[in-house]
Amino acid sequence: MGDHKGNLRSKLAEINATFGISDQWNMSVDMMLGNRSMDYYRVENIHHRDEHKLGLGDTRVTLRYLFENTTFGPGQRMFLGSGLIIPSKNTLQDDPFLMGRNGQRHTHFDLGEGVYKGLLEFQYFNRTQGFIYPGGFLKVVFPLQTNQYGYKPGLQMSSVFIGYLQTKSLFRGVPFVQIIGQYRSVDTWSGLIAPNSEGGVINIGVGLSWSWAGNYLTLSVRGPVYITTSVAGQEQDKVQSRTDAWGFSFSIRKSFTLPKFSPEQIDGEEHDHEH
Repeated sequence: MGDHKGNLRSKLAEINATFGISDQWNMSVDMMLGNRSMDYYRVENIHHRDEHKLGLGDTRVTLRYLFENTTFGPGQRMFLGSGLIIPSKNTLQDDPFLMGRNGQRHTHFDLGEGVYKGLLEFQYFNRTQGFIYPGGFLKVVFPLQTNQYGYKPGLQMSSVFIGYLQTKSLFRGVPFVQIIGQYRSVDTWSGLIAPNSEGGVINIGVGLSWSWAGNYLTLSVRGPVYITTSVAGQEQDKVQSRTDAWGFSFSIRKSFTLPKFSPEQIDGEEHDHEH
């Protein structure tokens, strides 16, 4: 293939709604809308060319148990959660490596993976009266099936450490630093290991968070300090590659109080209506 390079850009909007079921339980639903594109700095061929994907990604449903949730002053926040990832239809429907070997035009990415997955997560934050408000989470996502196209993604583990500098202010916001680590095991197509599918990355990021008009805003940027990828199925001494993974995010969070309806209230409303 010769020397070549390109950029894979992902512009993702994640819509999250969290419902408080009780003082100890809540449920979150996350939907992802995405725009992914790749530019290719070379004459296009069956393997590489400029590409564009737009649509709905996977949906995640998570049920969490709150062991402790101190919202004001010194204290701890600790959550344990599990959930289900529901795939969208925007996924690869053919093995791109097999198509490439057969000389067929193909693509290597889409907005979802087309596989039902389970997830487990643990979150912990400890607000103190000191300089740093530390916390973070651990998450494991694992496939529940091989999909109808013969694809099964690898197990993915991720961890995030966040330290809020709560005694400092920058542009009227609270600065924070974060260290993000991710690892993914091999993917398979029809039981065969997919090349380049195993690897890990460590990112360091900085950001600011604000409380404004009843909203909680977060702005962050992150860059890689360590990346490793597998080149399974290739002669590694003949392959030299470099990958960088940069990220930018902006989020808005707002809380709403919904009315509570008890059976007594509903009965009372019905009787009032009858009279």
